[in-house]
Amino acid sequence: MLIIVLIALTARINHIAPITQDVNTLPISLEFDFDDRVFSLDSIKKAAYRYIDKFSVDFNIFEGHIHCKLNFSPKITLGSAELIADDFKREVLDQDLRKTIATETEGVRNLILAHTFSKTTLVSSDG
Repeated sequence: MLIIVLIALTARINHIAPITQDVNTLPISLEFDFDDRVFSLDSIKKAAYRYIDKFSVDFNIFEGHIHCKLNFSPKITLGSAELIADDFKREVLDQDLRKTIATETEGVRNLILAHTFSKTTLVSSDG
């Protein structure tokens, strides 16, 4: 059995695991923060749901930021976990932009739907 001493890679990414454990079964956790002025919790949760087969997420909301701890399944290696975490961050941005675009185009979408349904026989003009 190998003895592994874990050291935080950066202030934003920490690897948390028991001090003594076989390298092949070492659970990996990565932690980082999102600025809540930039990203909504809803967008982060939607992004996390897309990766539910690879990790679970613990959320902590502090003043000014949303702290995420990604807990990877034991089969995921450190290298894979870091790549998946980068993909997760891109997915958070994607979800946030989708929300912004949906909000900005809501009026136009409603107008198109109203126009489309006004030309159908779903609503009788007889009253």
